[in-house]
Amino acid sequence: MARFKLNITGKILLILLSLSLIALIIFTTLALNNMMRLGGYALEANKLLGARAVGDSTEALKKQAEEQLLMLAVNQAAISNALFERVESEVETVSNYAASVWANPANFTPRKTYFQTDKPPDVFATSVALTAPGVAIASIGEDLRMCSSLDSIFIPISQNDPNIMQIYMGTESGIAQLYPWATGIPATFDPRLRDWYVRAREEKSLGWTNVMVDAVGGKLMVTCSRPVFDAKRRFIGVIGADVTIDTINQKIINSQVGRKGYAFLVDGDGHVIARPGLQAGDMRWDESYRSENLLQSGNQDLVRIVKEMITINTGISRCKFEDGEKYIAYAPVMRPGWSIGIVMPLEEIIAPAMETQSRIASVTEAFMEQTDRQIQEMQLILILTSAGIIILVTGVAYILSRRITRPILALDSGARLIGRGNLDHRLDISTGDEIQDLADTFNSMAHDLKSYIADLQQTTQTKERIESELRVATEIQSSMLPRIFPPFPERKEFDLYAIMHPAREVGGDFYDFFFVADNKLCLVVGDVCGKGIPAALFMAISKTLIKTEALLGFTADQVLSRVNDIIYPDNETSMFFTGICAFLDTENGGLSVGNGGHNLPLLSSAGGDFKLVQLPRGLVVGAMPHISYETQAINLAPGDTLFLYTDGVTEAMNGQGELYGTDRLTRCLDRLNGNSVYDLIHGIKADIEAHAQGTPQSDDITMLALRYNGNVKSG
Repeated sequence: MARFKLNITGKILLILLSLSLIALIIFTTLALNNMMRLGGYALEANKLLGARAVGDSTEALKKQAEEQLLMLAVNQAAISNALFERVESEVETVSNYAASVWANPANFTPRKTYFQTDKPPDVFATSVALTAPGVAIASIGEDLRMCSSLDSIFIPISQNDPNIMQIYMGTESGIAQLYPWATGIPATFDPRLRDWYVRAREEKSLGWTNVMVDAVGGKLMVTCSRPVFDAKRRFIGVIGADVTIDTINQKIINSQVGRKGYAFLVDGDGHVIARPGLQAGDMRWDESYRSENLLQSGNQDLVRIVKEMITINTGISRCKFEDGEKYIAYAPVMRPGWSIGIVMPLEEIIAPAMETQSRIASVTEAFMEQTDRQIQEMQLILILTSAGIIILVTGVAYILSRRITRPILALDSGARLIGRGNLDHRLDISTGDEIQDLADTFNSMAHDLKSYIADLQQTTQTKERIESELRVATEIQSSMLPRIFPPFPERKEFDLYAIMHPAREVGGDFYDFFFVADNKLCLVVGDVCGKGIPAALFMAISKTLIKTEALLGFTADQVLSRVNDIIYPDNETSMFFTGICAFLDTENGGLSVGNGGHNLPLLSSAGGDFKLVQLPRGLVVGAMPHISYETQAINLAPGDTLFLYTDGVTEAMNGQGELYGTDRLTRCLDRLNGNSVYDLIHGIKADIEAHAQGTPQSDDITMLALRYNGNVKSG
């Protein structure tokens, strides 16, 4: 036993003294030699890295700015189109109403006619009537009475669209009926001589004027106008609606891009329609207004860009100005044929990179000074450390030779502690032989046991966390679907109710309903292949895409086709969904339905039995590229009930493996027919649960019921 200890001591003395001294000599020599070159290398590397960082960040900032500016221009153009389309639709509605008044005046109740001298109790409850110079009121009495009937359409249109400053009608007989009531309109005002009237009379179509000065408030504005004809196609007058340049500035080009960026709007001839600070100045209402024409600019880069803008193109280009180079991103505003531009200086885009370059230069200088100081300190520390190590190694070798038996005693004591359950205890033995290996084995065993216990606790915590996250996911998915019923309490044309009950915590079924226009309701029911979180994620994407495409004004078949083409290219998991997309005209009950491989709807006509609606089946959405779908037109009469559902309804099973089936669903619907849509759906749900007899739900269950009540006014 004594000989064994002696051998170990000899190995320790030989290894520690010889290897430590040799390694120390080699390390000290190499360290002193290489340390002198470290400072220069670090400085050059830091400069090179800084230059690359500035260059890369500059290019990245330019690319990012181009993408963001172009996206901003496209988004602002879309907002513009929506604003102008809405105004056009409202002008067309008023024009049709006016034509009806002149065609059948007996069907409309005239209101009191107010002139500028007759201030009403509420200026927003009536319009003001004006007569052109030389027109006698006695000769236009009938036209005045019919014009006063227009308040019934002027008031709701104006109150529901804050973008319209004024809405009015000018007649060929010399009347101007303007809402809201106002005063201060010049006595020389003749609507028949204004640009909006002349344009509509000559072109016989709906359209927009160039920028004009308003005769009432003296503000800059553009006017949408449309001619009115009677039943015999005789010209009666023109309907007009004003949108001020201030409104365009606030709603369309108010985006502040950085500190110096701005937006502007040009017409098809290159004239500036709107920009920050554009005002009428001292321009009179009866003078022709013409703002700056950018096509006549001496800046050829700007002229080139404006030519691209007025040819209805989308893009981004650089333009050199006297105060520096700038980006101009542009996109067309399709309705009036204008174009919007977003301007941002190049220097502002790359300003962060220039600031970074300045910081890098400052940091590099400080780094060089710090490196020199540290090299000197390290040289001194290395010399002192080398001397200390030599003394320390000699002392440690001597001490180990006397304490060689202590590791064995420590191993015995430590093994007993670990055996009694103290898994945090570690054997600190460093002999370099089999004793250390044995100590390491005990340490590893204790560590493994402790890790196993910790892993077991972690697994339990993870399971609880996953269950908690799934509950949150269920709440999130539920919040994505409409849950407030009735969803549109003010709309009495229909009753609507829907539910989605997932088979797991989250599912792949979805439904949605929303208005894409004032009288156009979109209905969506879909079923994603698969279940659980993947299906829920795919469901969220599919639902969002359908709503986005529907709001863009596409038909049901186009919505399904476009969503299919968006999903398929990046659909690496080969997921898909079946779905019904339908648009209901709430005024006349017209229903257009597109089917993407989904279950056929059931329809009860005027309280009769429910029958399957024979639709073109179509392929599932997302599985193949370039799929075309068909639209089926259905006319709903008051009292008709439409029922949409997923296959989780008909494929619900009981303990014997029997499906709920379409026949039982139809019988249940017939039995519940006449109840509210809420009672109808919950009655079916109760019947499915009775059929399942406690069997776990195997698929998501989604149902949507709509009862059409006809074109009734909300009260």
